[in-house]
Amino acid sequence: MADREQRPVMKPLVRDQARRMRSFEKRVFQRVSVATAVSERDALAIREMGCRDVTVVPNGVDLEFFTPAADATPEPRSLIFTGSMDWRPNQDAIAWFAAEVHPLLLETGDYRLYVVGRNPPSWMTEPGGLPGQIIVTGRVDDVRGWVDRALVYVVPLRVGGGSRLKILEALAMKKATVSTTVGAEGLDISDGRDIVLRDEPRAFVDAVTSLWADAARRTALGVAGRAMVESKYGWKGIARIQKEVWQTAIARRSAAGG
Repeated sequence: MADREQRPVMKPLVRDQARRMRSFEKRVFQRVSVATAVSERDALAIREMGCRDVTVVPNGVDLEFFTPAADATPEPRSLIFTGSMDWRPNQDAIAWFAAEVHPLLLETGDYRLYVVGRNPPSWMTEPGGLPGQIIVTGRVDDVRGWVDRALVYVVPLRVGGGSRLKILEALAMKKATVSTTVGAEGLDISDGRDIVLRDEPRAFVDAVTSLWADAARRTALGVAGRAMVESKYGWKGIARIQKEVWQTAIARRSAAGG
């Protein structure tokens, strides 16, 4: 994250925070016998810190709640990005989009990107902070209506860990999604079938405009994405995995006389 920090004065602070967090995590994971992680990448990192028994328990989605509205009518040439805007990787994502993607996308015509999430920093909301095509809503009562109104969901993340719950929510709502590779890290997902992955600004723009112009392709991605989430990220299946982890931990403690 320090390498992506655009404000030079903040780089030392971010590096120090990262160092302190790594030290804290290592101490914790060396003390536990069983751990869980939300992705294979995070599981590997935990094992490297000294905890050998790590089970991947992915983030899940409430499939009954996150479902597309039957009467949804998306706006033409519209995009949406959702997430807490006080999370630094999300801030970096919007800064990158505004600086690198926006100028190329604007060459193809006017558009709207809705940035939906709580606690946006002042540079996102103050006049002139972002291009006029990027609309920052702040906190909303129900994100589903905003997702329904956009043609394509975008994830321009460049840094971060864990798994991407917001992508899963968008896919559960059958929303065609364009993401960076980093943005989809931690997900058992297929580029071209469930989602479109593009890392360079021009390729990202080409993917977005192609989907805007192709309703059949958007529908196919949406259907495939929903099916993938149903098969791998529904809460019921994930709860079974978590229950097994707890049972294993309890059994080991009982066997050890704890």
